[in-house]
Amino acid sequence: VKMNKQSLARKLHIHGGEDHSDIAREYIGIGVLLVFQNRLEDALQMYDRVIEMCNRLGPGGDNRKVLAAALCNQALIRDKQGDLESATELLEQSL
Repeated sequence: VKMNKQSLARKLHIHGGEDHSDIAREYIGIGVLLVFQNRLEDALQMYDRVIEMCNRLGPGGDNRKVLAAALCNQALIRDKQGDLESATELLEQSL
């Protein structure tokens, strides 16, 4: 996690704020690490940040792919938690 935090801090400095697709991709990576640590609620919050960021940035560039990845990752967590209805809704949103 330390390497990702350093990379994230560097990218935040380079881009002058949080709203950038590179930052959103870093947040997705941190979310994946949180899932591996079985910190599912923390991972869901990280993916919420990505979704909010992508919605602010709009559909251009890589934002749609990053948004889809965040939604799919949230769907996998919801499936793991046994919430198939939410998982299905999230997967549909990602399409």
